[in-house]
Amino acid sequence: MKKTLYLLLAIGIMAACKKESTSTDAPVILKSITYTHPSNALLNRVYNIYRNAGKLIDSVVITGSDPSVYKRLVFYHTAERLDSVLQYNSSNTLSIRSIATWSGNNLIAFWTLSYQYDSENRLTRKTYSNGSFFRVEHFADSSVFNYDAIGTDPEYKSYVQYYNKSVKNPFKIYKYENAYAINNLVFNAISSDFHGLYTYAYGNFNEYNLAGSLTSKGTYSHSGNFKGYPLSSQYIVNGTTNYTLTFTYE
Repeated sequence: MKKTLYLLLAIGIMAACKKESTSTDAPVILKSITYTHPSNALLNRVYNIYRNAGKLIDSVVITGSDPSVYKRLVFYHTAERLDSVLQYNSSNTLSIRSIATWSGNNLIAFWTLSYQYDSENRLTRKTYSNGSFFRVEHFADSSVFNYDAIGTDPEYKSYVQYYNKSVKNPFKIYKYENAYAINNLVFNAISSDFHGLYTYAYGNFNEYNLAGSLTSKGTYSHSGNFKGYPLSSQYIVNGTTNYTLTFTYE
């Protein structure tokens, strides 16, 4: 009987210790992104992400040597959920306001786009206001973006992005994990080249035209390590570095 009590006590202590160590693990939160262009310093800029006490995003402030890129995004929330984002131009004048529409935990309409997801909260369709869309297929090693423009041209495979599962994705924004549109908004403030999805960090990618021919190929080359997250990433297309991103975390 005593042996049984000692065993139960030992198991209880181990479980309590395990629970305590897990609960005190602080999340890794993206704090800033520095964009560096290899040949045009005028394009260089810094994106600082500010959060409230609940760790929801308050704003993204963008600074750089080119005054035309000075702007900020201001986030508003109701009951811990995003309801709108305001965008200010270089003159600090309000230029755009977008309302967020939710279905469960997924943001289904935002800016001029609407979104559909599968049962695993993965994006399956991104539709533009003019009716054109990307249909997304998910595979073990990649995501395929099939594009269909308005008009008579058929849907075609436009973009294939392969995962790099050895690196955690810095653009999966904490507390917005299922909100594809918000993740994409923060990254698109940096580069229109990014097609999104945030389950894994991305590695190699291929782009195709309507005829099915490969038009470009490249990679996101990650370096450094902060608890599994990269400290920098190079965006390389056809062997040439388009830009480098440097990250800091909370």
